[in-house]
Amino acid sequence: MKAIVFTMDAIFSLVITMVGISILLFFQFYNQSAYNLHYSNAQTIFANLASTSVDSVRNSSAIARSLSNQYMGANETWPMFMNGQFSNSSNPIGPLYPILEYTFSPGNTIMTGIVAGYGNIYFAANSILYAVNATTNRTVWTTNTISDVVSNPALYYGSIFYANATNLTAANAGTNTIVWSTNSIKSTSITTPLLVYDNLVIFGSSNNKINAYFVNNGTSAWSESIGATPVSMTIAGGSLVIKTDTNVIYVVAYSGSLPPVTLTTITFSSGILPTGMAYGANIIYLGSGTTANAILVNGTTISGFPLGEVSTVSGVATYKNYTAYQTGSTVTVVSPTGATDWLASVPSYFGANVVNATPVVSGQMVYTLWDNGIAAENLTSGSLKWFARVSGAPSYSYMTLAYGRIYIEVNNRIYAYGSCYSPVHATLLYALATMSYNGQGGCETALLNSVYPSANYTLFANSPSTNTIEAASFNGARGYMIARNMGALNTSYVSVSFWVNISAYNPSGDRLVNYGDNGGCLSPTTYCGWFSSLTSSNTIQFSIMANGMEIDANGPKLSLNKWYMITGTYNGTSVDVYVNANTPSTNSFTGVISPASTNINLTIGAGRPSDSRYFTGNMANVQIYSQPLGVQQIAALYRGGAAGVPVKGYGLVSWYPLRGDTNDYAGFNTGFAVGSMKFVTKTYASPAFSNAYEVSRASTLLPVLNYTSGVGNTISVGIYSWE
Repeated sequence: MKAIVFTMDAIFSLVITMVGISILLFFQFYNQSAYNLHYSNAQTIFANLASTSVDSVRNSSAIARSLSNQYMGANETWPMFMNGQFSNSSNPIGPLYPILEYTFSPGNTIMTGIVAGYGNIYFAANSILYAVNATTNRTVWTTNTISDVVSNPALYYGSIFYANATNLTAANAGTNTIVWSTNSIKSTSITTPLLVYDNLVIFGSSNNKINAYFVNNGTSAWSESIGATPVSMTIAGGSLVIKTDTNVIYVVAYSGSLPPVTLTTITFSSGILPTGMAYGANIIYLGSGTTANAILVNGTTISGFPLGEVSTVSGVATYKNYTAYQTGSTVTVVSPTGATDWLASVPSYFGANVVNATPVVSGQMVYTLWDNGIAAENLTSGSLKWFARVSGAPSYSYMTLAYGRIYIEVNNRIYAYGSCYSPVHATLLYALATMSYNGQGGCETALLNSVYPSANYTLFANSPSTNTIEAASFNGARGYMIARNMGALNTSYVSVSFWVNISAYNPSGDRLVNYGDNGGCLSPTTYCGWFSSLTSSNTIQFSIMANGMEIDANGPKLSLNKWYMITGTYNGTSVDVYVNANTPSTNSFTGVISPASTNINLTIGAGRPSDSRYFTGNMANVQIYSQPLGVQQIAALYRGGAAGVPVKGYGLVSWYPLRGDTNDYAGFNTGFAVGSMKFVTKTYASPAFSNAYEVSRASTLLPVLNYTSGVGNTISVGIYSWE
């Protein structure tokens, strides 16, 4: 067991009296007060965090559940790689909300897609094949293949298979030790990703052939001409299915070293895009022209197919009883019989679909790739769970889902999107310290508050004091956060609480937290939703829209460079705005809030995009409830401070801690930063300290890994507790 060292932090000046233990604490922000020092509260919390695993609380904490899912090593890959079934795990859980965990830049042109297994991701950049640790972003090994890698690699029972212009090579996926290499492919170029199945490495080539090599020694099993260039392959019903560049699909049977036999030839009159096909038992799922199709391996079309679509199908993926087709403007999920489970038209801000984009379908979500980013929709309902904007068009038209993360390639970089993460099967203390140390403050806050929500405590990692907080920063120049219009936000009554620090006034006023508009909503209800504003006279205002009008509660003027907690509520009879949990400013009104129309999104730091009143300053801990908070609940929020926990039982709809990310830790309505919005560390002290009569700290040294540099550092990690 590591030793626990009890010290007081540098924000205190300590004067120890001769009788008993009493300490005079000098706070940076408050007058001197006498306190008694006790170790019990911090020590108890510290010991519990150090001895409790994240896994053990996964059933009571959404964020812990997400972390645990990533620990299980979800290994789903592009369907052409056989869905990762030959890798080392099988739990297909992806990110519940996206965090850009890291990027990896090889410094060369990325030539292949990504495959995942054995704790790593594998890809090639020019002639360098990379194995990168999927969690830490550190290079495990590289190998120089002399000339550019010409096909996507494949994994099979501990080996990785890859090819350049002359050689097909098998190597140990963990150590990079060469198992065999053959130069018998030098007269052709490979035209499909490698497919490893039934102890054979199979691929198509430009001389209109399909080729097979034995996985154990690299000798040729067979090579067969099919009269057209193969562009993609899969396995269905135990047969090899090959799509060619002439709109023909060949279904081929083979056995060991015997030459393959063509069972079925399926010809399509309309163009078939050269995308990957998905398979299920003896069914082939594909896009054919402008339709979504499903065909038996004998060439018979499944009843209910093809499905007409508004634009060409660009990709398809299947998972258990669900098949997803991506088109230029929709995502469609169908049952095995062709019945449409749901069809969702995508918002314009997704951009046009990436050519030949292949969805990824997991146990909970459908992930699709678009010109402007990645989207995740609920597999059974089609509801949009999140959209992560990506700067730059994707280099490759498919994604890899592994270890709870989505991996894509953009501008010759690998982007890893996931939820919160920490070392595998970590204790709560280790997980919290890792998140804090690696800049995932929002994750740290959410997990911290989900464990002991009723306690006044906080964690510090490698910092001399707790007198700072990470917050969202807005510079008044078209910087804001935006999240989608969500049904759960359209409530008859509402409470909105957040912390704000104003750097400069705007002569026209500012919208701070906005989910509505006074005239800009869609007809017939052009007044809808609610918003919190700074007026042109620098006073705080909370407004609701009902009965075609705006009803305001006008509070006091807010000073510059000072933290305030603002809470706006509407309880059906009065609109109230509180500043620091003091007596509210009130305006009487009876009715219900008009729901926000579809052109309204949730924004922080600005109003609607057409509104030029951008906020200048910092914000933290935005909480939105479907019920009106009372005086006691608002006081509890204020005592908890800018990193405090939401109150329970009042219909928490969205929670944006804004400590390093734009995630919603309540409703998973993750937003994304626009323009100049960023995150900064600001001076701050919790209001709870001003009334504390007991402050304690327990700390120790922990070795924590920096995921960006790959370097481990021993840092001071501890817990503050106060009452």
